[in-house]
Amino acid sequence: MKTFKKFFENEMRGKEDYEHVPSPASGEPFTNYLRRLEGVTIQQVLDFSTFQGLYLGNKYGLGGTADGLHGAMKDFTDSLVKFVNKDDQGIGPSNFRPRVYDSEEFKQQNNYDEYHQLDTLRRKAMRAKFDARRAQDEQALTAAEAEYARIGQQLGKTQYWQAYDAARKGEDEYVKNMHNTPMSREKLTDDGTEDYAELETSYDRLLQYL
Repeated sequence: MKTFKKFFENEMRGKEDYEHVPSPASGEPFTNYLRRLEGVTIQQVLDFSTFQGLYLGNKYGLGGTADGLHGAMKDFTDSLVKFVNKDDQGIGPSNFRPRVYDSEEFKQQNNYDEYHQLDTLRRKAMRAKFDARRAQDEQALTAAEAEYARIGQQLGKTQYWQAYDAARKGEDEYVKNMHNTPMSREKLTDDGTEDYAELETSYDRLLQYL
């Protein structure tokens, strides 16, 4: 299968090859291209976007403007990421994590006050470390570092921190699974959003260079 890598192959010899995101063929209808994305994962699209961004940044400079084929490709890739990087409810990455650990209910259920008190003491120990280092007081620095470490160990044993850590790991696992699940035809159909319309427009512009 021809891939976006082919657009760059003469300039990118020896670079890592991203072969999972197919490139459009000249004159290929937009819906046909989307069907060829079935089985590709969101993570593969994100990886290609990162790779492409590094290449274009190197070629045009940070903040530089790509034009012609490269500009059209960048616009298309950005639109593709925006369209596919959503969960099954159409929620985008800024809301992938419910952050239940920030809710008052979660804090009350998991003795947040204990954690907060220890965290306040740890911040004081951190300031004491800075002050001792600035004053070049080795004895005070040793004591402050020991206190900081001691409080850190206590923090790690609190009910809130353990519940927080478990919730964060659950979020990480959810996002990882979502990003690595092959995309279905349903996910890649017109959902009536502006993101879909924007992707189709950027696709049509890219075809002008093929």
